[in-house]
Amino acid sequence: MHSPESELFEIAETQQGYFTFQQAIAAGFSDKNHAYHVKAGDWIKVFRGIYRLAKYPIGEREELVLWFLWFRNRSNVPQGVYSHYTALDLYELSDNMPLLKPHVVYGSSGWIVCVKIVFCCTDSQLLA
Repeated sequence: MHSPESELFEIAETQQGYFTFQQAIAAGFSDKNHAYHVKAGDWIKVFRGIYRLAKYPIGEREELVLWFLWFRNRSNVPQGVYSHYTALDLYELSDNMPLLKPHVVYGSSGWIVCVKIVFCCTDSQLLA
């Protein structure tokens, strides 16, 4: 049987060091001691319900992992998809560079964060 720390590391490792409150509980941590781990410097609170292992190395395109973790329903199921431009960029199949702009609106259920593609351009267009 694995310790809660190793279980959480296995989860966070697949998400560039990030994890949710629910994932920490599923790994075996108490739902009452998250603040302790933040204060002790083991975890960094990034957003409400989203944490990062403090000693995990910084990765590339971490914002995509954060959006993936942020947009989940109460059953912890992802509710969003990446655009085809983002997928092409991630797999280095295109020289188009999607420029993302976070857009925050207030809805009836609270704050909603939307990510908009402002425009796509090639490297040469960026340099012009």
